[in-house]
Amino acid sequence: MNRPRLEPSNGSKLYHLWVLEKFRFTTPRSLLTNSWELLSDFLEQNGRVLYKGASSEKTVVSLFTNTEAARSELLRNSPVLFQAYVPGVDVRLHLVRGEAIALSVTSERSEDSLVVDYRFDPSPKRYAVVPVPDDVLSSCNAYQAWSGLDFIGFDFRVSQKGWTILEANPMPGYESYDRRVDNRIFKALLSLLSVHR
Repeated sequence: MNRPRLEPSNGSKLYHLWVLEKFRFTTPRSLLTNSWELLSDFLEQNGRVLYKGASSEKTVVSLFTNTEAARSELLRNSPVLFQAYVPGVDVRLHLVRGEAIALSVTSERSEDSLVVDYRFDPSPKRYAVVPVPDDVLSSCNAYQAWSGLDFIGFDFRVSQKGWTILEANPMPGYESYDRRVDNRIFKALLSLLSVHR
């Protein structure tokens, strides 16, 4: 769907977040480092902290715990991306050339259970179509127009404090979301492809 090499910032997660901030998205507090001293300060300032790979390679987002702290000497071997944990509900917003379809995803676990990445949580999920605030949709459309990407999957954490963007994926998987909305994403993609025949 998207032309190769369009908007490659997703290949560098910290740079990608910097780009998204230019479109007035709220992003998580982040630190890319291989310094234990810098990480210690970040942990003290932010409490719960997540870590993940900083490149385009798919990695599992994990919670930084005492187990990881005990292996701190390994950090010097490679920079790692750390982010302040953002509480709230996960929302995936698919944007097909201006048509937005947003679904919240919640895991059926007790409220005190911490879900770091719903994609790897084995418990059942609940999906629900959600409205998108005008300012968030405006940012999504502006980013899409700038990037030249016809199809984007935006990942958000949503709370009473607002919508925090985690990523704008230029090659989003969508089937698991699409079957909850009567194939609206597929139909929008098909319509767009038909126009460009």
